Amino acid sequence: MVSVGELLERKRGIGPGFDFLRVALAFSIVCAHSYQLNTGLENVQSGHPAWFLVVIQVPMFFALSGFLVTGSALRLKLRDFILNRAMRIVPALAVDIFVAALVLGPIFTVLPLSEYFTSREFKMYFFNIVGFPNFVLPSVFKDNPFPATVNGSLWTVPFEIGCYVIMSFFIYFGVLRSRRKLLVCAALTLVLVLALGKIMYQPWYLAAMHDPTMLSLITMNYLLPSGTKLYLYFVAGILAYIYRDRIPFSHTLAAGCGAAMVLITVIGAAHFRSRLDEFLFVPLVTYLTVYIGMLEIPPMPLYKHGDYSYGIYLYGFPLQQAIIHLNGGRMNLLLHMALSLVLATCIAVVSWHVVEKPTLRLRKKFSFTARKGSEDPLSHTLPTATAEPEPIVAAQRPFGS
Repeated sequence: MVSVGELLERKRGIGPGFDFLRVALAFSIVCAHSYQLNTGLENVQSGHPAWFLVVIQVPMFFALSGFLVTGSALRLKLRDFILNRAMRIVPALAVDIFVAALVLGPIFTVLPLSEYFTSREFKMYFFNIVGFPNFVLPSVFKDNPFPATVNGSLWTVPFEIGCYVIMSFFIYFGVLRSRRKLLVCAALTLVLVLALGKIMYQPWYLAAMHDPTMLSLITMNYLLPSGTKLYLYFVAGILAYIYRDRIPFSHTLAAGCGAAMVLITVIGAAHFRSRLDEFLFVPLVTYLTVYIGMLEIPPMPLYKHGDYSYGIYLYGFPLQQAIIHLNGGRMNLLLHMALSLVLATCIAVVSWHVVEKPTLRLRKKFSFTARKGSEDPLSHTLPTATAEPEPIVAAQRPFGS
């Protein structure tokens, strides 16, 4: 049976399905948000028929990011890796934050503009740029079914940054060059995530978090149990890339992974009393991510001209809230999804060609490694996720990661 590594070599390092997967995941997240924003439900719980789809969306972005970014990390110096990640994520994110605070907010707030621009919530919103999520702008969307949340998608930003901190650690200590070291680090990541899930709900720990120190801010934003599982998917993606020569490309195995996830979805609420049901998804989701990336999926006509997944992810949520607000409340779900996807795509096209693509070109002036290779439109996945010489990176045209 052919391995993923062998298949990548035959395809000159290009996974033809990765471009499709990024766009499909961005679309699915927008559709899931349509349901949440129209119903006012924050989460779909285990046991719900839609839980399977909701659980795998963002984790797939992080697994995809881990797999693709590893190819870059093996060739880049730490300085260039950090520079490339920052220039890929921050400019588009910063523009999104400024647009929301300076354009969207003033249009939809019910406060006088003088009060809006001088409020603490307005100032705090800009901390999203440095990875401290703030979802509220003064009196914006406060009467929506899902109230007072301008851009809930930003919750993944700290965890994406955290993933790049992990990768920076791996680069600095040569972890990617040793499979034994990588396995040890992966095991430690699992233990730490499990431990955080226990510690962070202890009364003494919750009380400590009320102390407004930098440590508490970092802990509350980067180490919340609801998001730390994303580190596992990222590390699983790294493992998949390093062990790609031993991972079989199998339709049967992919179908089995899908069936296993459906089974866990059906029995999860009744039989699991911990986060074990979610952890069981990590190897299943990671394999399906790599499997889809290796499939011969033709490029989507509009989306082959650029990587619009990051822009769709960033702008989808606030646009969806604006549509609901203008409609006066809840609206037909399919109509809301359609309008959201069209508008988010339009804004994403502008973001790509005006902000993201020019920034990627600008990187070549700062990174020696980038100057040597072809342009990589995206290694971000959020959610996610370099201009590198090898084709596997060129396939990274998302959250993420």
